[in-house]
Amino acid sequence: MASCSGWTLSLAIIVCALPWHFTQAQDEHTFVFKHDMLKGESGYFTVDGHTGVSPELEMELNVEYTFMQLDATNWYHPLGFAYYPDGALNDVDELEADIGNGDAPVYYVDNVTSDLDTYEPAFKLDRGTWKQKQYMVKLTVTDPNVTEIFYFCHIHSLMSGRIKIKSSAGDGTSAIALYQPYMPSTFDETCGTFEAGEYDPDGNYDKYCEGSQFLCGEDSQFVQCMRAIDCKMMHEMKVTNDVDPVITFMHQMIPHHVNAVNMAKILYKEKKAAKHLVDNPDSESEDSEVYGMLMDIMNTQNEQITYMRKYLKDHKASVVPCVAEGKDDKDGKDGEDGKSAGIRSSLTPTTLLVAIFAPMMLGRAVM
Repeated sequence: MASCSGWTLSLAIIVCALPWHFTQAQDEHTFVFKHDMLKGESGYFTVDGHTGVSPELEMELNVEYTFMQLDATNWYHPLGFAYYPDGALNDVDELEADIGNGDAPVYYVDNVTSDLDTYEPAFKLDRGTWKQKQYMVKLTVTDPNVTEIFYFCHIHSLMSGRIKIKSSAGDGTSAIALYQPYMPSTFDETCGTFEAGEYDPDGNYDKYCEGSQFLCGEDSQFVQCMRAIDCKMMHEMKVTNDVDPVITFMHQMIPHHVNAVNMAKILYKEKKAAKHLVDNPDSESEDSEVYGMLMDIMNTQNEQITYMRKYLKDHKASVVPCVAEGKDDKDGKDGEDGKSAGIRSSLTPTTLLVAIFAPMMLGRAVM
């Protein structure tokens, strides 16, 4: 809380009634971070005053900057800073005291100095507990040879953004490649999904799932979205068994989890548009509980997807498409990054229900 000494009583009451972060000056040296879950697979960071997702930022050499993570959308997305995209998630150097000039971020919880080993786990607490505290990071870059760094999420991969360092030795040219944010198809934009457009029931659905009906009853945009992601899951789970059961498990579990996340995103967008979701973990209303469940599924299962993809990459375990009826499944996707996975045969209605609903239960259980 801000100190009230020296203030008139009336003004002191107003100022001191505010949380500490509202009394901090938010100038050109402060970045206010939020998170947009419907952009990209795990969502992307947004920054107030900057356009788009994962925006490029600028910092001046030898100037302290503050990165605020006060907004509730930051839950499960603790910031990290590295010399390359994705930091430790990609086994590359982060800004740490024993690397380079020793420039390292300083983490704060409720305006008290903390460290990454405290800051990151705090973001995995249940949402109600997490929201009771305030989070921010301060960083000063002093190395004149550093021309750029990257912010990223310490839990989910592929959420990095570039930070240019002004007044450094470089010429302003970006030397390190950074992936571009995901650009959704019209179908995915409508549904809120990730890479489901290829399976649009009005598009290529029959190419992958001809004769399969995963959701019966009256048609609607919601139903179209759900049919597409179920087709995507069924198709991407068609892979060849590996001699290592862990590899096979992950090849199958990744699209299984992706489907759960996409299901949650569809409902999240549908209910959000209808204003039927309430972000209040202290409330026992159904709308609030459903919101919490969807956030749990999207964040925890994306965390597990990140882990499994890295495991597969580290073990060089590419997906081998299934061979059915003596013919190669030419629609199978390359799995070098672990993004495809599968089963060898068609799912029965019973196992389909398990495939759809088990991820939800797992997402709740890990919390």
